[in-house]
Amino acid sequence: LLTGDQVNFRCRGLFEESAAAVVHLFADAKLPFALTFGNHDTELIGEGWLTASEQWTFYRRTGGRFFVDRHDLSVPGGCSCVPVMDSAGRVGFNLCLIDSGDYGPPNGTGKRNFDSVRAPSVAWAQRMLSRNVPSLFFQHIIVPESRERMGHGLFTVAAEGEKPSVELAYLGPKPVKTNPARAKGYVVES
Repeated sequence: LLTGDQVNFRCRGLFEESAAAVVHLFADAKLPFALTFGNHDTELIGEGWLTASEQWTFYRRTGGRFFVDRHDLSVPGGCSCVPVMDSAGRVGFNLCLIDSGDYGPPNGTGKRNFDSVRAPSVAWAQRMLSRNVPSLFFQHIIVPESRERMGHGLFTVAAEGEKPSVELAYLGPKPVKTNPARAKGYVVES
């Protein structure tokens, strides 16, 4: 599973050379692969750059039978559900990929923050979960609730020197840790 930012430059020649190298890692090993996009795959840069649709066509054509194309076109931005079958041909579990977009609206400084998973993709994920099939979800950029006001989202301010904690510039000047009221586990990198 490739979870975004497969390439950083999408002008035609550079993209085809870089993406082909990634595809051949899997095709040469005869391994299936699926992908979703990250902000660098879909950000709008200028003329001569491949669109997300053009990139998808490239992966489909170049990856051939090894590219697992389960793209759900009904969801803006795209989502994919790859069923993994057991030896009897029944779905054992799903691998779900969620496109988290490129960049969101400008913030107070005029800069654009990274986008995040939007409501249609969350609704799609809920539909996948309602099938009662064990599923793993993969995405490129974190869910919006991480950006809720401090202490009410996925993060809370860490005590001075507390480990593990990280600095996340978009959440403020102080290090943060996982908010135990909203999430389990640890955040160990920005």
